[in-house]
Amino acid sequence: MLKRFNEEEWRNALEAGAKNLQGPVDPYLLAETIGTPVSYTRDLTGALGATDGRHIWIRSGLRPSVEKSTLAHELAHILLGHTSCQDARGELRANRLAARLLLDPDAVSREREHCSSLSELADILGTDADLTSWGLDEWMTSRPGRGNRMPHK
Repeated sequence: MLKRFNEEEWRNALEAGAKNLQGPVDPYLLAETIGTPVSYTRDLTGALGATDGRHIWIRSGLRPSVEKSTLAHELAHILLGHTSCQDARGELRANRLAARLLLDPDAVSREREHCSSLSELADILGTDADLTSWGLDEWMTSRPGRGNRMPHK
């Protein structure tokens, strides 16, 4: 079940540097709540999404799980205060926050036990494989006896 936060909760999380946000949350509701317009376009070159810190553009025609993951990633940039292209460190921060927004660590751990590949786990969680991999990197490596690597299929 997706968590619903009211506007005050989102504002408080933003002021705290978005560290209090823990998924799963609905990225479409989040965009609406914080007043961020989302547009769909075919004009993105080599990117699935982009933001200027106030507006998000998503490539048209993406699979729903990829679209949702891309929106969460672009929202993470906004929550982190990014207003332009980021270096590898900025992208890493956005990836980690996007994983926290969309994934519940307990669900990741529980479902991982029943999956034979990263893509299978991503399908069950409703995200793309890249975002699921970031979630595994975030949570599973910090738990004793757990590795984060699953075969890609």
